[in-house]
Amino acid sequence: MLKFSSNKQKIVIVADPHNHYEKLDTILRKEDGDINICLGDWFDSFNLDDTSNYISTAKYLKDVFLPNPKNYTLFGNHDL
Repeated sequence: MLKFSSNKQKIVIVADPHNHYEKLDTILRKEDGDINICLGDWFDSFNLDDTSNYISTAKYLKDVFLPNPKNYTLFGNHDL
């Protein structure tokens, strides 16, 4: 994880949650950034490969991460 401050704002940058959205959420809550950026690869964990894991990750992304105006994301090659 790379984090830095800009214009007195804490920016938290994370990447590659790969269906481990709970870990990403824990990091974001702990760091309490003014701006949170995920660099993508939300899906395809290689070990959490059940359909329910993909559904849970998609619901987190849709219902929790994206509605928060502090959060931004890119989508990576594992998200296509």
